[in-house]
Amino acid sequence: MTIKGFRRPVLENPVYSNLLFKISVREVSASDVKFLKEVKKSRIVLVKQLKFLEKKGFLKSKPHPSRLKNIRLYFINWSKIIEEFLKFLNKKLDLVLQEAKKLKVDLQKIFKKRTGEDLKDILCLTKNTKSINALIKNLYLINIFKNLFSELGKLKGNYTIKDIFEHICHYGNFDFLTGLKIKLLQTHSKAPLDIANLLSKEPTIEAEIKKIKSQDKDLEMLHKLHLLMIIIRISPTLNIALEKAIKPIEEEIFQKYLT
Repeated sequence: MTIKGFRRPVLENPVYSNLLFKISVREVSASDVKFLKEVKKSRIVLVKQLKFLEKKGFLKSKPHPSRLKNIRLYFINWSKIIEEFLKFLNKKLDLVLQEAKKLKVDLQKIFKKRTGEDLKDILCLTKNTKSINALIKNLYLINIFKNLFSELGKLKGNYTIKDIFEHICHYGNFDFLTGLKIKLLQTHSKAPLDIANLLSKEPTIEAEIKKIKSQDKDLEMLHKLHLLMIIIRISPTLNIALEKAIKPIEEEIFQKYLT
């Protein structure tokens, strides 16, 4: 329940979130009869909400092509959406780092084991202005959000943008480079089940992946973003608790069947 006079932030507001999902499909005006029916709002309410979202930076507007007085077309400001997503990730990252420090957990060791990458190379992604700007302009990331907003705009739900951020953070897979590597290995190998053959081709494939990364910086940045989300998924407290919960069961099973 919303307290009278209190408006939830846009990211946590299902009304504004749903409106943005609907607008992601096309540019709209407050005089668009079809859109008014679709969102089930009066023109007065829609005008107020559109102007508020523009003021907050989530929408942009331009004069209507018909040049009718006071009619403007509104469209999503994707730079703002991605900027808010990166802020969301940054807060999550800080919590994980603080938790790891408090519990004296070797996050670098866990991350290296899971990804083979160095933690320090990824940590600066949402804190470095150059990296942030590169991600805000990343066409792959922009299109992921466009597609996601569009799909949600077609569905009946009560999701918020924050819900989307949370879901991407925990379940999103932007690791297209690994998928590409597997596809290239399959292409170069006549016998997919011949492990020795596949391993012999790996240096060639690694060279191709390296070349692709140097040519496609958007793809490389998206891969780094995926690695950042892996860090966020490492909950030090839960990791410790889970390890302690599993260890005695593992020992029990080993003792039962190996002695």
